[in-house]
Amino acid sequence: MASHNGEAMSHIEIQTLKPVKAALPITETGYKSHFTPKGNIDEYETPAAFVKEWLDYEAQSEDWKVAQENDRQLSLF
Repeated sequence: MASHNGEAMSHIEIQTLKPVKAALPITETGYKSHFTPKGNIDEYETPAAFVKEWLDYEAQSEDWKVAQENDRQLSLF
C-alpha cells in the first residue's frame, strides 16, 4: 500500500462491464483508476459502498445531468 504524508493509501479501479466503456458520473471512458487515503474507504462497509456513494454524489452534478440528457437525444450531427 502506498503512503502519502505518512497516511496509507488505497487504490481502486472502477470499470463498466455492461455496456463496456459506458460513461459514468466519474469517468467518460467507463474506466477510473483512483487513489484515496485508506481512511476514506474504511468509513464504509466495503470499497463497493464507497464507490456507490461517490457515483450517487457525482450523478447529482449538472454536467452529468446534461450528458445524460444529451445521450437520450438523437443527433444528426
